[in-house]
Amino acid sequence: MLLAVAWGMGWTAWGCDSRKAEGPEARARATTPGAGPGSASGPASGAGASAASGAGAAPGGAAANPAMPECRPVPFEKTIDVPEASGAVWVEASFGLPAHVLVVGDSGTHGAFAIIDADSGAGLAKGRLPLDGRSSDDIEGLSRSGDVYYALTSGGYMRHFKRTAAAKFELTAPSYPLGGVTCSSPHKTNCGHDFEGLCLADPAPPGGCAGFAAAKHDAELICLARGDSGRLRPDASQVIHVAIPRALSDCAMSPPGDEQTLYAATNMFGGNALYQVGGWRDPAHAQVEHLAGAGIGFIEAVAVAPGGIVYRFSDTATQTSGMGKYSCPPPGPE
Repeated sequence: MLLAVAWGMGWTAWGCDSRKAEGPEARARATTPGAGPGSASGPASGAGASAASGAGAAPGGAAANPAMPECRPVPFEKTIDVPEASGAVWVEASFGLPAHVLVVGDSGTHGAFAIIDADSGAGLAKGRLPLDGRSSDDIEGLSRSGDVYYALTSGGYMRHFKRTAAAKFELTAPSYPLGGVTCSSPHKTNCGHDFEGLCLADPAPPGGCAGFAAAKHDAELICLARGDSGRLRPDASQVIHVAIPRALSDCAMSPPGDEQTLYAATNMFGGNALYQVGGWRDPAHAQVEHLAGAGIGFIEAVAVAPGGIVYRFSDTATQTSGMGKYSCPPPGPE
């Protein structure tokens, strides 16, 4: 859960799980100067390095560089009727709905989701994902590839769903572990890698990384490969480092029709920043570019629409969640 507090013209929030005894300032001080966004090998490089070398420092250690491409807010509803928004995915017009965004809540919401109009943010539908009892309801990552919706818990357990109506889903693959990166119990939360996000390519690539799981503990995107059965398995030898520890809060792929650009987001500890990740198909040489223009609140989820439109969702510790829509630089070639 998160405790919301007033701050300036917006609001922010402080995490309070058992691993957060150390404040964000102490974690930032413990981060080495060269360990900013960059490739799996550690120090920042390429676009990530150039962003990190700008004058001044933004919250969470991200650089304040006026040359950074900027995300600008566009008119949109301010709240969504789902508590503790934690995972989101953009969906094209379907099931009698216009283009929309599906947003799901995390622990304690029992799979609650809301669907909003992608243009205005107006509410369209609500419901609950049909969860099995094999793992927790702490859904932190949501993504779609083909007609399958994937949901990842903070403890490293995956479920698959098929959509059967505008606000109805069928569980097609009950909880299974991402072998080697799970917590000791499927019902434990905010432990181990402490997963906060999920991003899958659509269509699925024939080999290599099908996408990534966003691990909050070390702020890394961990490669996910697709097995013969369609289940995902982690390749922890291939990771992309994004931010300071405990800051990574989600990731999302640009949808079919756009170049398959990967986006990564941080929470308040990382300045509510947004990054484009180029070259993600080869994690060892991926380039992380910081986009200027921070979100408001405590960003927990992002979704991406065609043309560089990005939605950010913030946990307000109330029955609704904050949200905003941004026009970002169009994704470049992958």
